Amino acid sequence: MAIELYLVRHGNTAFNADGRLRGLADPPLDDVGECQAAAAAAALSWTAAASILSSPLQRAARTAEIIAGTMGIEHHVDARFNDRDYGFWTGHRKSDVLAEWGTVDAAPGVEPTESVLARVLPALDDLAE
Repeated sequence: MAIELYLVRHGNTAFNADGRLRGLADPPLDDVGECQAAAAAAALSWTAAASILSSPLQRAARTAEIIAGTMGIEHHVDARFNDRDYGFWTGHRKSDVLAEWGTVDAAPGVEPTESVLARVLPALDDLAE
């Protein structure tokens, strides 16, 4: 059985607006983010989505709640979809990290891509079952 999966990024936060790495920091959506979530809900309104899932981070959960409420579907939380952990670099400007390390991946203490995939891919497999 095939499933359709729509990926939606969370709405804007003050960290986004300031170019900061969010990771596991938990800033709320700002006014722009609330509008972006409403726009995403409108854009998805034609789908026959059965449910929506998000990480527990408030920016993702709030975006999902807006979409779910608009569409009249359930919202579920799964921590496996949490953002990447930027460790010490959380809250730092991405441009500063890039200037110092060349890439975010090279900055010490950043969750390796392999670790992100190791938690997210099983969650996606669970959706397919």
